[in-house]
Amino acid sequence: MCFSSPSVPEPPKPPDTSEQEAAAAEDRKRLRQQQNLETAKLKEEAFQNRLQAYYGKRGRGSLLSGQGGGRGFALETSLMSKKNLGA
Repeated sequence: MCFSSPSVPEPPKPPDTSEQEAAAAEDRKRLRQQQNLETAKLKEEAFQNRLQAYYGKRGRGSLLSGQGGGRGFALETSLMSKKNLGA
């Protein structure tokens, strides 16, 4: 006597969720972009705070008031003259 096991019906196919997955992917992409913008803003703010703490003022230092003391940029000696003061 052979007894066969009862047959198990196939599970139903999952519903098509490609549209939902695409919408979720767009939401994640938009959220990631917003987070990147916020992170960039926070980094810039932290950088400005470090500059302010180091130099005692807000913003980037200038050539005249920075540690270089108005030295500006280097010129070749052939370009320098007394008439134009090196410029």
